[in-house]
Amino acid sequence: MPCTTIKFLLLLACASTGGASALSSADHPIFGAASITRDFPQGLDWLTPNATLGLSFVETQALLTNDPRFAGFRVATLSELGLLYSEALIQDINVAGYGALYGTTANVPGVTLLQGLTGKTYTAQVAGQSLAETAGFVGDAFISPINGFLSVYIGNTGLRLNVNIGSGALSFASAYTTWGAATVGTQYTGVGTWLVTSVPEPSQWAILLGGLLVLARVRARIVV
Repeated sequence: MPCTTIKFLLLLACASTGGASALSSADHPIFGAASITRDFPQGLDWLTPNATLGLSFVETQALLTNDPRFAGFRVATLSELGLLYSEALIQDINVAGYGALYGTTANVPGVTLLQGLTGKTYTAQVAGQSLAETAGFVGDAFISPINGFLSVYIGNTGLRLNVNIGSGALSFASAYTTWGAATVGTQYTGVGTWLVTSVPEPSQWAILLGGLLVLARVRARIVV
């Protein structure tokens, strides 16, 4: 069966059960338990950015080329990261909000869900509020129009809980595919790289079979 047909059926099965169910946690034989976010609609396995935490874009590229642990992985594109956010039902993507500098209340459920799958690359307690971020380099390197340096974007989700707004406390979350940019040699605490690989073929077939069984049962009920 052609790959495009498989992807179509995967999308159909996921759409029938809601967007959030399009993502799940998976183990990796090298990087360990729950180190993968399985993205069924895109047919991608996302490696937690914690696997490359603190490494520059250049250092991660070297791992992709020379380290057998990263065989098959590549840097995710900006559009792939944006779709991942959408599949987590994050509503306001690349939108600056009004609380705690960045974020909206509408983003909180989706960002909470996604960070629970991808892991958090940075956490802190600031003035009684809990801050959690998941950040990684994303996309291709480009020449910055600002300084002329070879740079790369950072894709970031941020979650701020219990922010004191005077009349009480609210939580805010943000999701950016282009939260900022850095030179390709920059190392940041709390920033890894968004890496993806194709979902393993056996898993795709198992999902496809399950989706076909569900569709067959629905069709049978309709006929009856």
